[in-house]
Amino acid sequence: MPFDVIVVGAGAAGAVLAARLTEDAATNVLLLEAGPDYRSGEQPAEMASPNPFNLLLPDHFQQQYMYPDLMARRTKRQEHRVYWRGKGLGGSTAVNGQIAIRGVLHAFDRWEEIGCKGWSGADVLPFFCRLEDD
Repeated sequence: MPFDVIVVGAGAAGAVLAARLTEDAATNVLLLEAGPDYRSGEQPAEMASPNPFNLLLPDHFQQQYMYPDLMARRTKRQEHRVYWRGKGLGGSTAVNGQIAIRGVLHAFDRWEEIGCKGWSGADVLPFFCRLEDD
């Protein structure tokens, strides 16, 4: 079966993008993910915990659910540190307590004030609501 679109990574962005693309029944989408896909309630307790340090031990969890060798730094002065990225359906949301925080709507109003038309709090609110009920 040929695909019209291939989405690499089933994290928060990739999974939503693939879902939105398939709203057009004529579009064939392949969603690729390197890590596991657990049904609700079947994921390991280490992943479900809001404490990210649970994922650090034992070592096999790091290899299976994260990219432990990925290093990054925020500034030139900062030392390189482990850059936690999730591997599996949900991507990094699967290793950060599975939480999402809605942006502050008045901050989006400021974006529109500085020229980002269509990004006011009122404009983005329906998308937050749709995401939260997806």
